[in-house]
Amino acid sequence: MSENHEKYLFLDEVARECRAPISSVRFWISQGKLRSIKPGRRRLVARSELDRFLAGAVAARQGKVAPPVTEHEKDADDTLPT
Repeated sequence: MSENHEKYLFLDEVARECRAPISSVRFWISQGKLRSIKPGRRRLVARSELDRFLAGAVAARQGKVAPPVTEHEKDADDTLPT
C-alpha cells in the first residue's frame, strides 16, 4: 500500500525559495493566494501548493491567467490533510 506523504515547508523555507521576505509569504497566505495549514504553533505550506503558486506567478509574468483559489480551497486552509 502506498501512502501519500506530502512534503511540507516552514514559512522561512517558502520565503527562501521565493526569494521574498517572510512578511510577503504571510501576506500571500492572508490574501488566499497561497494555501497553508497550521497543525500546531507553526504554519506550513505543502510543496505541491508552493509549486502551484510559483507556476501561477510565472504565468502572470508571461501574461497568462493563473487558476484562482476557490472558496472551497480557502475553507480547507487550516485543516490537516487526511
